[in-house]
Amino acid sequence: MTVELARIGRFLGAGIVNTIAGLAAVGITQHLMPSAPYFANLVGFAGGLAVGFFVNRSWTFRDRAAPRHASAQYLAAFAIAYLLNLALLALALRAQLPPLLAQAIALVCYSMCFYTLCRWLIFRQPLR
Repeated sequence: MTVELARIGRFLGAGIVNTIAGLAAVGITQHLMPSAPYFANLVGFAGGLAVGFFVNRSWTFRDRAAPRHASAQYLAAFAIAYLLNLALLALALRAQLPPLLAQAIALVCYSMCFYTLCRWLIFRQPLR
């Protein structure tokens, strides 16, 4: 169990790293192209996803397999978790929860879903 908790801690740390990378990409792109905030957002998400994949693959889950197949699966897992995030956000807002609380609930569920998909489908490892 302590090994799994350490892995979850690394996953959270990787999330911080990819968030910083994504925000940096948004900031740089927005600075270079001030009239393109949507493009800057896209660049930020793409950069954060790429950094997240490599950090999670090498550090969080310590996967040594070739990254070709895992990268497509990682992208699919992100899409699934993100769609769940949007669905829960919509439900929470429809239930008239305060927007920040709704965002927090959706984010926690996104993180739990994404971790589960990464841990058990993409970077499978035996329990230790």
